[in-house]
Amino acid sequence: LTLLCCASCASPKTPPPTTPTKPKLAPKAAATAARVGKWAIRGTKLFVRDVGPKDAPVLLVVHGGPGGNHNSLRALEVFSPAYRVVLYDQRGTGESDRFTVSPKDPASLRKLSLKENVEDIEALRQRLGREKISLLGHSWGGALAVFYAAAYPQRVDKLVVYSGGPETAELSKRKRGAHNAKLTAEEKAKLKAGTKALVAALRKGATQDELDERVVKLASLTFGALNCQRAKSGDHGASIGRGGFWANQIVGAYVRSFKYANIAPGLAKLEAPTLLIWGKCEPSPIERLTNLLDLIPKARLAIFAKSGHNAMTEQKPLFFASLRAFLSGKELPMKTYTKRSEVPPAKP
Repeated sequence: LTLLCCASCASPKTPPPTTPTKPKLAPKAAATAARVGKWAIRGTKLFVRDVGPKDAPVLLVVHGGPGGNHNSLRALEVFSPAYRVVLYDQRGTGESDRFTVSPKDPASLRKLSLKENVEDIEALRQRLGREKISLLGHSWGGALAVFYAAAYPQRVDKLVVYSGGPETAELSKRKRGAHNAKLTAEEKAKLKAGTKALVAALRKGATQDELDERVVKLASLTFGALNCQRAKSGDHGASIGRGGFWANQIVGAYVRSFKYANIAPGLAKLEAPTLLIWGKCEPSPIERLTNLLDLIPKARLAIFAKSGHNAMTEQKPLFFASLRAFLSGKELPMKTYTKRSEVPPAKP
């Protein structure tokens, strides 16, 4: 068992592609009313929260996990007056439908694979009727957004990789070690006991509802250690919504065989401006992003000095000002790096 978490349907007919006007982001944009429901996408139903004018450029928000949900990223709806901000729960997690999954049935496991998640994004783009979409992925969602960009570089308008990105087995091991080192003794003890109970429940044939609930509680124990300023005991993990146990286990398995060479050719064709975001207190190695700096032609890296995994909350004004500037095609209010050689070394 590997815990990988960090943290009325529309017509199925695809509308004709549109050419939205260039977004103009107001200094203080107020979010508009949300359209919420499940969309039939590639043999399942994905929960979608769709905010902003239907004819505006699309900003698709890709949540973390694997096995998380969109709830913690709803603050990004502030961009909805200029963008059609679309948040969704990935297949098999959040409020999206579940699959019948069995470790003894490889076909059932493939329904939750990385490839299926990439194709879901492409299906969402088609459903939204856009030639290109902008993507913002957080944590694991940053990796998924990159995999999509490598597979469909011509479909990406702008790309934001926020505290995430693909990782090899070696980077994943370093990330877990650094994260574990920041946990308190109490958190480690609770995590060990909770993992043991989860494995026992799995062996006894627990329902997906029970497994989903258990994996969210376990993941929430680790959230405080992701930040520069540790959350007070009991503050993190509250009201984070439903997770997906099987999505967590299956989608994250890509790291076992992942090589950057697999995505390098696709990313070399990516013409979209790309913003990479990393916090200095982040337990995940900075190489997850500097490796992308090497592979993506128009990438730049922004380092948030007083943030960990969640600059959107730890350095909120600077984060939103920087993201607003990037989406508008303007200079960011902070230093960025376009070459690995320019990036200051991360402290161990």
